[in-house]
Amino acid sequence: MGSNKQRHNNQVIVSQQTQFSGPIPHPDVLREYDKIIPGAAERIVAMAEREQEHRHAIETKANNASWSIAKWGQIIAFILVLLLLCAGVFFALQGFEVLSITIFSVTIISIASIFALRVVPSRPQP
Repeated sequence: MGSNKQRHNNQVIVSQQTQFSGPIPHPDVLREYDKIIPGAAERIVAMAEREQEHRHAIETKANNASWSIAKWGQIIAFILVLLLLCAGVFFALQGFEVLSITIFSVTIISIASIFALRVVPSRPQP
């Protein structure tokens, strides 16, 4: 009788995954770039630094523009309130009490609602 030999072929599969996140490639990748093109790693890092400076400059400009718009909005609103109050006083002195009271009421209610409810007009985000 012959012997039955069973062969067991065990295979082990090893998988390794590496993740790296950031504005510049992983240091190993930079080394490989440098092997192919000497000085490439330094150029890539410099490019990332310039990009970051550019983004910061844009964010600073956007913040300054937003602040400027808010400031001018407050100045214009203050001037409009003064004009409405002057118009209310003018119409009261001319004998138009109902119109004067209406102007005062609308002005005061509008200002009170803005401060009490903190209603801020929303604008679409880019």
